[in-house]
Amino acid sequence: MNADIGASTHETQCMKVDGKPRYTFYSFDEITAIALKSSKIAFAFPIGDSQFKVSRFSLSGSNEALDLMAKTGRQMMQKTMGKGTRDQML
Repeated sequence: MNADIGASTHETQCMKVDGKPRYTFYSFDEITAIALKSSKIAFAFPIGDSQFKVSRFSLSGSNEALDLMAKTGRQMMQKTMGKGTRDQML
């Protein structure tokens, strides 16, 4: 993650939200705190062969969205906590 106030690493999990695969962050509070102090944010995800996919976002007017993200994230994590993982053929 890269933002106006610096860069850091964060653990993610890929899970289905409304039937679509989405990345979710384990450190919601940390991401929220960084985003509240920044005007833009970017996330880089490795995709293989030394390449990355980068998603950039403006944080203009983001306070309401961050509140919703934190609430939704906590609910999703509570649903998956304690459940094991299994191999999946992609």
